Amino acid sequence: MIKDFTADIQRFSHYFAEEINRVTKLTIEGEHHPAMMYKKLIFAAIFDSLSKCIFPKKGNKDRIISFLIDFSEWEDHDRISLPHLYQLLTKNPEPAFSKLRSFTVEKLSNWIDGEIINLSSDPKISEVIGYWPNEKDYKKPLGGVSIEYLQHSHLFYSYRNAIVHEFRHPGHGMEIKQDKNPFYIGFSHLNDPDDQKNTLELVYPYGFFEKIVRTSFENMKNYLIKENINPYFSYTFGSYWIEELNK
Repeated sequence: MIKDFTADIQRFSHYFAEEINRVTKLTIEGEHHPAMMYKKLIFAAIFDSLSKCIFPKKGNKDRIISFLIDFSEWEDHDRISLPHLYQLLTKNPEPAFSKLRSFTVEKLSNWIDGEIINLSSDPKISEVIGYWPNEKDYKKPLGGVSIEYLQHSHLFYSYRNAIVHEFRHPGHGMEIKQDKNPFYIGFSHLNDPDDQKNTLELVYPYGFFEKIVRTSFENMKNYLIKENINPYFSYTFGSYWIEELNK
């Protein structure tokens, strides 16, 4: 006889639904740019925990990215960040990347200065990979950076690491409370006399974090119900802080 785990799923879901709502209602004195990071930090912890429910055997990076791709409904997750791609090619001037460099420059030239650029302007990985050299030596042209690292699903993980491990937003982009989708915005480095330049800054705003967490949670809950999966089986509980001692 197959056991019905509906009650466990409902108890698990109720707990996280309550916590997600608490984060959104959390009031922090001075709703300024750094204050939003506190809420993002909590959402990152919730997202990590939810991802473990579905992918308990995967490593941290693979687990979070897989959960993002499968449950968040983020249509732009597989797009390649053009500014990041351009910077990579700037640091790697080899002729093997000439076609990709021309493609990137042409795409960026269509972006209008001073406007907020949506991620829909970034190319899909399928567009970029056709210009990427096939030789093994060019798979990771700069350190450990491959083409996948430039995808927004991987950049989301990089962003998560910055706020969780370094307590900072990566880049120089500014956000406002109402933003719900990622975007690029121009930034002038006027305060740096040795590096006076303009850059395109990628921004993942607080509203985007909330949307990703809520959508992923709802889809995960429906998945657990459909597949009759007990979410508690993915976690280890007990008196000891060392996981192996509770098994």
